[in-house]
Parts: sequence; structure tokens; C-alpha cells
Amino acid sequence: MESPVRGPLSASGLRRLAQDAGARTCDLLVSTRGVAAVEFAMVLPVMLLMYLGMAEVTLGVNIDRKIALLSRSLADLTGRASTVSSTDLNNIFTAASAVVAPYPTASAQMRISTVTVTGTGSQVQGKVCWSEGRGGLAGLATGANYPLPAGYQTPGMAFVVAEVKMPYQPTFGSNIISSITLSQTTPWPIRNVPEVVYSGFKTFKDNELGRSATGKCLA
Repeated sequence: MESPVRGPLSASGLRRLAQDAGARTCDLLVSTRGVAAVEFAMVLPVMLLMYLGMAEVTLGVNIDRKIALLSRSLADLTGRASTVSSTDLNNIFTAASAVVAPYPTASAQMRISTVTVTGTGSQVQGKVCWSEGRGGLAGLATGANYPLPAGYQTPGMAFVVAEVKMPYQPTFGSNIISSITLSQTTPWPIRNVPEVVYSGFKTFKDNELGRSATGKCLA
């Protein structure tokens, strides 16, 4: 059965159609339905970015503080000793690493060195006496120059330096931001003796005096 063919609209029909279209347009312009949903959709990405950014910064700051604590612990434990051996240093590295918990320390690079201050007056300089590294961070060469930090410039003194480096990979956006190496260097006074002696280590002083390995640089 064929559909009847609709004839042309009359003038009154066209007016009613135009009025109806105008009314619908006005209703659409003043309607507030769905505004909250649209606004939420616009604000949500910014809110998520801020939340994830704050979480990432908090995590990074916590790990950085742990690294500073690890460096201080390495320096303090070494500075309390009078004589150390390779086994003692292994124990110090292991014990100090516990302060980083609950974060992993598998990627941590650590180094303990003692530095002696040589020279007189304003011509003082630091020289590495002995140095031992772990986690891929090699020890410094004995006799190598070392920049003296403030407060450690008295000729004839020795002090401990602990260094820690650890890569930090952001949890969010790891495909955009590469890993960041966090590091901390801590000079530390020696507590009860003039210097910490490393048993069996041949220092630059031993080489200068042509003596066997004593692990000493001040005598």
C-alpha cells in the first residue's frame, strides 16, 4: 500500500514550525541540565594529574630522605671504629642499608672513604687515605685529591666521607620521565681515634715511606 504524498505546508504551518524551532533553540540555550557532568569531565583530568603528581613527589622526597639517612649511617658507623677490615666494612654496608626499609636497596651504590688533610696554613688539601665501594661504585684511588668541605680544613686531621647514589624511577609517567639519580655525600668526624685504620690496605703514605700495608695515613 502506497503512502499518501504530503502536500506543501501552508503559511500557518510554516509559522508554527518556525516558532517551535525557535522555542526549542531558546530552551537549549537556557537549559542547565548536564552542566555539572560537563564541568566534571573537564576538571577530572586536572584533578587526576594533581593527585598523581602529589603522590609521586611525596614518594620521591621520602626516598631522598632515606638516602640521606643511609649516607649518615654509613659515615657514623665508620667514624665510631678505630680499625676496620673488609669484613667490618661489609657489615657496615649491610647494617646501614637497613635504614632504607621498606624501599629496596638492590640498586644502591655506596662508598666509604677516609680523607686526611695535608699541607700547612692556607695550602691545605685533602687526600684520600683509603676507600671502599659497593653496588658498582668503585673506591677512590688512595692519594687522590679530595675537595675539603667547610669545617674539615685543619692540617693533620682525618675524617670519613660516605657517598650514596640510587636511581629513582617515577611510578607514574615512567615512559615519559627517565630515572633520576638521587645522591648524598656526608663528611663525618672520627670519634675516638685520630684516624680509622683499614687493616691490610696499602695507603699513599705507605707508598711514600716504602713500608708494608698499614692502612694508616697520619703516622
